[in-house]
Amino acid sequence: MQNPEELAQEALSYLDLAQKLEEEKDIENAISHYQKAADFLKQSGFLMHRIQEIYDRIGELKEFLKKETLYQQIQTKAQIEQLQDRAFNLLEGAKKLEFDGFFEDAIQQYLSAIQLLVQAGWSESQLFDVKTKINKLTQDIEKKKTIQQPQQHIPELQKPTTQILQEEKPQVVGMFGQKSSIGKAEVIEQFRAKRKHEEDIQNQAFEHIDAAKMFEKDKKFDNAILNYERAIELLTSIGWSAQIQNIQTLIAKLKKDKREFESIQAQHSTFLETSDIEEQKVILEQEVELKKEKLNEFDSKKKHEEQIQFKAFNLIDIGNRLERERKYAEAIKKFNQAIEHLRSIEWDSYIQPIVNLVNQIKDKQKREQIADQLKEKRQKNLTILQDSIYKKQKAQVVKSTKELDNKRKEYEEKRKDEIRKEEALFTILDKADKILKEKDFANAINEYQKALSILADLGSGWETYTSMIKNTISNVDNLKNSQLTKKIEEQKKLEEKEREELEFQKQIAIHLDKERNRLKKKEIVIKDREEEIEFFENRKNIAFEFLDSAIDSLKQAEYEKTILAYQNAANNFAEIQWMEEIPLIEESIREVEELQRTQNILKQKKLQDAIERQKEEEEFQKQISKYLQQEREKLKKKDVELMEREKQAKYREERRIAGFKLLEEAQNNVKQGNFDDAIEILKYAINFFADIEWQNEINLIQNSIIEIENKKREVELQNQIRMQTELDREKQERIFQDYVTNEMKTQKDKLRERKIILREREKELASREKKKQEAFNLLEKAQDFLSHGKFDDVLEIYYNVVNLLAQIQWTEEIPIIQEAIQNIENRKRENELNKQKIMQKSIKKEAADKAFIEQIKHQRERKRVEVLKEKEQTEIQKQLSAQNLAKQQKAFSLMEDGDILIEERRFNEVISNYNKAIELLKGIGWEEGYLILLRENIQTIESKKREYEKEKQIEFEIALKQQKEDELFQKRISEYMVKEQAKFKAKEIEIRKREDLLKNMENRKLEAFKIMDNADKLLNNGDYDGSIKNYLQVEILLNEINFPTGVIREMIQRIQEKKREENTNKMKELELNLRRQQEEQLFQQQILEKINLEEQKMKEKQEKLLKQEELRVIEEQRKQQAFNVLEQAQKKIEQNKFDDAIDLYNNAKEIFIEIQWREQVNLIEKAIITIENKKREAEIQKQKELEESLNQEKLESTFHKNLVKEMKIERDELRKREISFREREKELAYREKRKEESFKLLEQAQNYLSQGKFDNALEIYQNVANIFAQIQWTDEIPI
Repeated sequence: MQNPEELAQEALSYLDLAQKLEEEKDIENAISHYQKAADFLKQSGFLMHRIQEIYDRIGELKEFLKKETLYQQIQTKAQIEQLQDRAFNLLEGAKKLEFDGFFEDAIQQYLSAIQLLVQAGWSESQLFDVKTKINKLTQDIEKKKTIQQPQQHIPELQKPTTQILQEEKPQVVGMFGQKSSIGKAEVIEQFRAKRKHEEDIQNQAFEHIDAAKMFEKDKKFDNAILNYERAIELLTSIGWSAQIQNIQTLIAKLKKDKREFESIQAQHSTFLETSDIEEQKVILEQEVELKKEKLNEFDSKKKHEEQIQFKAFNLIDIGNRLERERKYAEAIKKFNQAIEHLRSIEWDSYIQPIVNLVNQIKDKQKREQIADQLKEKRQKNLTILQDSIYKKQKAQVVKSTKELDNKRKEYEEKRKDEIRKEEALFTILDKADKILKEKDFANAINEYQKALSILADLGSGWETYTSMIKNTISNVDNLKNSQLTKKIEEQKKLEEKEREELEFQKQIAIHLDKERNRLKKKEIVIKDREEEIEFFENRKNIAFEFLDSAIDSLKQAEYEKTILAYQNAANNFAEIQWMEEIPLIEESIREVEELQRTQNILKQKKLQDAIERQKEEEEFQKQISKYLQQEREKLKKKDVELMEREKQAKYREERRIAGFKLLEEAQNNVKQGNFDDAIEILKYAINFFADIEWQNEINLIQNSIIEIENKKREVELQNQIRMQTELDREKQERIFQDYVTNEMKTQKDKLRERKIILREREKELASREKKKQEAFNLLEKAQDFLSHGKFDDVLEIYYNVVNLLAQIQWTEEIPIIQEAIQNIENRKRENELNKQKIMQKSIKKEAADKAFIEQIKHQRERKRVEVLKEKEQTEIQKQLSAQNLAKQQKAFSLMEDGDILIEERRFNEVISNYNKAIELLKGIGWEEGYLILLRENIQTIESKKREYEKEKQIEFEIALKQQKEDELFQKRISEYMVKEQAKFKAKEIEIRKREDLLKNMENRKLEAFKIMDNADKLLNNGDYDGSIKNYLQVEILLNEINFPTGVIREMIQRIQEKKREENTNKMKELELNLRRQQEEQLFQQQILEKINLEEQKMKEKQEKLLKQEELRVIEEQRKQQAFNVLEQAQKKIEQNKFDDAIDLYNNAKEIFIEIQWREQVNLIEKAIITIENKKREAEIQKQKELEESLNQEKLESTFHKNLVKEMKIERDELRKREISFREREKELAYREKRKEESFKLLEQAQNYLSQGKFDNALEIYQNVANIFAQIQWTDEIPI
């Protein structure tokens, strides 16, 4: 198990991590780290009061996370909206480009718009329209390309014999060799017509918009709106959706302006009706002017509004930016300015969101401020916790000798490394010097650069070498440059020689170029021939491909494709002038057309049959759909009924809740004993339960009302009984008091009548002497206790002495002793107060001392940490020696010993320790900052020492003063006691006087009787405690005069018995009250149980209703499922999938059997029979079609066989031609190869000529002549 310190340390590390994560905005991880930190703090037992703060912070962060997610959602929404806006702008731009005829640019814009919409989260179905538009445009582009494809011009051959192809582009050849491009022309015409139609619609729309604007200027709003609406209709027909939205906003604005204008006109018309004609003219003129002014005002107001609007939105943007930059005050200022601007133009709908945003920013600002405060708090707590942990980890600060040895080894290794680098440096410099002697300047500079890099690694102290090496590098560079100039001069001489040679080579090159040009011309002629052959070959292959595709499409009965393929093949053959094959192809086209006609006739027959079948199916489906429609209407009616039931159930639920609330209120009134209020509430609750027809509950409430009324009567009866018992008790007390007073009167009479029987003189004197001696002994004992400060014992003795003096009738001494008692009590109180003051002072002192010590430690530790941080880098460089570390450690240990000595108040030793520490730290080169702090600490300790000495002196003086006062007090009391003893001895003779004694006794007696009268009065008033106290006083007084007190003792006992009896009565009353309360609780519990039972019954009822509702819902779902199945079956019938339809009808039948719909089951059975009949008919039809298709296939196969035979013959002939073409191609390829070789040799010969190697050049020219002879280029051989 981990120590509390380790747990606290882990808590600290988690808190640090949490704060970092919070700064990095990783809130979720921060929360988990805060949670772990709180758990570790709980386990460690440190800073328990801070755990709640951590949990508060976790709560705040969770709240912040929620708000952040909301903010992110809003941001993502805004981003999506931005993306959508950009996409819509692109779509509008694409439409404009499409309209202008730039289809490729439009496609690019459409694609970029799709990318933006995909980013905004649009699905494939939403993007379908745009994609279809792109496909349409690509098709248009392809058509355009086919139309505008440039004609291929075949170049004319130089010889008239080789001119085979025409100068025109090969065109499409018809059935009889006619050239035509009818298909292309049709496509072009269609495209142009479509474009013209769109342009016409567009022009019409713009005309309407212009007209609308004119009407708007003339204040003819209805005409303007009509024109705008007509423009919308026209633009929707050509798919201009973006422009439609703008026009709709204009229409809305016009409607608003129209309302305002009409209201103004109405006011004017009312005014005009009431005034004269002349006045009206004047007014009309004024109105015209007013209108103009108002229009101007309106325009200026609009402009002003637009300016303010622009300013407001700019301010909002600036505010958002400032908020992101966390400049909340400035952001709020900007938002407030925006609000003022919007208010000035009465844009109230925009103000509230901005106000909400401002409030959010303020909340955010507050949260961040609180977070900063919490951070500061946590930082303080962390420092406190670190200090506490640091105290316990002092032992770990001292580093072991092994660590010091490791550091020493590291230093030695570092030193060795530096020596190695120095050696490497000097070797490189030597090498560079050697290279420099060899005049290899570039390598020398490289070596010097290496030396510079080593110097940079060596660090400080080598700066002089770097400057020297840099100077040498610059010198070497200058030498290198001078060497280059020499080389350049030599190069110039060589160039002059080369120039002379080049002039000779140029002459030869010119001659060769002439020859090359002549050869190239010849090559072009050959290439033209080759291209012609390639063109023939391509066209031939394409023609054969078309023939193959025609055969394939014929096999698949695609006759139009076959005809088209045959036509294409014929065209290709016409292009390469293979006229023999064209009649064969035309014959096959005719045969295919014949086949197509026969197939079309068959198809028409099939169509007629299918139409008849479809009619029958439609009739059947109409029956089913009509039935389904009826059932749906029934379901709708049931849904309405259900809605009404739900409303009624909701109303009932509300009334039930209100009723139960009233029952709870009634229950509370019953608990408080407000039975009338409870009955009224229950009666009111009956109305609620009557509304929802809960008769059982009403009966229960009525029974409860009856029970509450019975309970009310019982309570009233109990109150009457309690009143009666109280009256009886009062009567008994009066009887007892009368009895007591009578008894006391008789006793008083007896006491007054009785004579004082004097005791024997000798016995009385002996007893008095004995008691007197006892009193003196007690006084001596009290003096001893007083000298020791035992005030409680002294007071007890003095009270005993007072009783003894009262017994021997020394009444004069009693007040003196009582005065002494008072003095001692005062002294005791003073002593206790002094003790308290001393305790408080010592507590304050200890607290101050602790604070002082903690302050010194904290300051020193903080400064020490700062200094250690500053010294970390210097220590790394200097590598503190073991001796310095030991001195530093010794200094810290002296300071720590000083802290312990401060607690023991040994200030001189503390100061000497600090001085030693300062000397040690100074010796190892610590900075003045920390030493100044230590000196300040010494000054504060010296001031603390002076304060402590002063306090000590004051305490000593106070103690002396107290001692003197105590001695004086004891002396005074002892003197007083001596005097009193002398008095006692003197008075002994006087006390013996009988007369004084008798008088005294009489007086005491009278006083006692007075107190007795007072006691009687208190007894009559029922104050038993007061009467007992008075009777006890009487007993003391009578004891003083040795009067018999048995009657008084008996009286006291009787009063005590009476008091006990009264207490028992009170206890009985309490028991009765408790029983009553218990009964009431039982009664309330019974009512509660009844109500709970009823609630339980209600819940059961509700559950039953819910189950019924669920069953009904399931039935409805099954019904709906059955109808869906029937709809699927209907679709299957339409698709002629009769087996699937029958299966679906059977499924629907099972569902209707399950929900017991017999009528529907019969209907479905009938439908299944009809479908089976249709299925059989369809199968018979299929068999017929199969037979027909087999016959057709036979015809086609015979046709195919004939065609294949013909094609084979044609292919054989073509292959023969192909062989001859290939042989020719091989020959041409060989010639081309040899020609290339000859040109390469000629270039080589030219190179030899340029180098002056004439023999080699002659040899090559001979080889070239041989090659030209091989390829039959006889014209070139003489050259």
